[in-house]
Amino acid sequence: MDWIQRLRDHPPHIAVVGDLMLDEYWMGESERISPEAPVPVVEVQSTLYRAGGAANVALNLKHLGAKVSVYGAIGEDPHGRRLLDVLSGEGLDLSSVVTLPERPTTRKIRVLARNQQMIRLDWETRTPLPDAATFTLLETFQRQKTHYHAVVFQDYAKGLLNDASIPLWKEAAKGLFRAVDPKPEHMDLFGGVEFLKPNWRELREWWGRETPGDGKELHAFLGDVRRMLHVSHLMVTRGAQGLWLHVGARLVHVPAVAREVYDVTGAGDTVLAAFVLAHLVLEDPVEAARFASVAAACEVGHLGATPVPLEEVEALYKETADRLMDQTRILEVDP
Repeated sequence: MDWIQRLRDHPPHIAVVGDLMLDEYWMGESERISPEAPVPVVEVQSTLYRAGGAANVALNLKHLGAKVSVYGAIGEDPHGRRLLDVLSGEGLDLSSVVTLPERPTTRKIRVLARNQQMIRLDWETRTPLPDAATFTLLETFQRQKTHYHAVVFQDYAKGLLNDASIPLWKEAAKGLFRAVDPKPEHMDLFGGVEFLKPNWRELREWWGRETPGDGKELHAFLGDVRRMLHVSHLMVTRGAQGLWLHVGARLVHVPAVAREVYDVTGAGDTVLAAFVLAHLVLEDPVEAARFASVAAACEVGHLGATPVPLEEVEALYKETADRLMDQTRILEVDP
């Protein structure tokens, strides 16, 4: 576990590029049905604000020990200011976040009663960012690039990463470890990066055909995907079934760490952040995948998209290390 101390002593500097969001949780009690329609009435008693989207990835990286610079856009509105308030004091470099007066801040409201989500309300614009904003972000990134060890692209298809800008970002980030959590419609555009992490649903949607379940067939399938997209590491997350990592001639399955699940929101963000950070320090993708699985187990025990501190992940990582190593399956064939 000495690599975690190395992380503390020499934290990598990581750039996060993607769609920034404000997550709101309206929480209360529901004891009756509305007389106006057959829907429950929730008497809201408290409101919680969290960073969502790429902002949550940035916070995960920061809480796990990295230095983080954020590239994204918010609207010139109260919700954008509230998102900056949520992020302020976290030690993130927010100097590259641009404010757009003509565009609303992406916002998601989740209404909960007795910890059960009743409905989600979204405010968003999916059109591409204005060219001027994209070029401002790219120019700033290129000036700062030499400070970074990696760049994480968190793609929610809300406009920052689009058909025109993705090739520009990929080119600008060449030479760094480029990690991507892609939307299915952008998978092909992110071909050539070092690390790609769709979830199983997104991968199947992109593939558009029947996919194998496990074993050698899955090894061959993910190997084909990797070669088609020219990526070095392909990770596919599958919730309670764990994660699969295809790298070199190996297919690695790391099971999910059994914990009480409170809320799965943001677990994928945590996996992405934890893997990238551990891989940069360890240069061991299999152990980095185990660390990512442990980090996800910590995250789902919290309400909403919640970054988990390194100390919490480290404690569970030490507790489960031997068991997780024994349970990790590695299938290797000739490349």
